[in-house]
Amino acid sequence: MTSSKFRLLNALMLSVLFALTLLSIGLSAHGISKQMLYFHMISGSLLMAASMAHLALHLPWIRSMFLRRVKTLSPEARRNRRVDVSLIIIGFACAVSGWLQFLFPAPVWHRMHAAGGFLMIILLVIHLLLHRRWMVNQIRCIFTGYTTRQRNSG
Repeated sequence: MTSSKFRLLNALMLSVLFALTLLSIGLSAHGISKQMLYFHMISGSLLMAASMAHLALHLPWIRSMFLRRVKTLSPEARRNRRVDVSLIIIGFACAVSGWLQFLFPAPVWHRMHAAGGFLMIILLVIHLLLHRRWMVNQIRCIFTGYTTRQRNSG
């Protein structure tokens, strides 16, 4: 499997896990069952593992964004960097507060987890919108067999 296919597969897996995590908490909030709460914990944990893999896959890009001075970055790259860093911090806080809420039940962990989850949804939508061109190009590359550069040069 090529690197671009693996990265796209990882991005799709993240999307599915995020949707399952949201769905499970939505169902358990309406009194469906405690099993949905456990499903939320498992899917949330898998989501964090997939997020770590996503960060590892994009480590060269992340390094390049942080080794360069802010002034040398384009406005789009600066915006990407702000959104991505915020998403990483909020996602980590949401994961930690979720586990703390399970291990040491307290209203503060519940509020932190709920607020973090809400912020994560907003940041994730922004992140996907900022990277939509990359996702479309990766899908196009997989289904046509060549990259955007090859198509434009030929």
